[in-house]
Amino acid sequence: KIKLKVNTRKQDYVKITRKLRGHVAELKKQGKLTAEEAKEIRKRIRNRAFKSKANLKNYIEGIKK
Repeated sequence: KIKLKVNTRKQDYVKITRKLRGHVAELKKQGKLTAEEAKEIRKRIRNRAFKSKANLKNYIEGIKK
């Protein structure tokens, strides 16, 4: 019997969301993001605006310029 991996969408969402939120929390703790910016980014993470951590970093660089 072969076990198929079906519909991992939620698992993928949870993995990426936890990773990105952790990164945002770390930046906020270091003082690189204001509370308002962090809140806005968390909303974007919830709406799946970022596909990866690199994608998030590019966005943050963009708003810091």
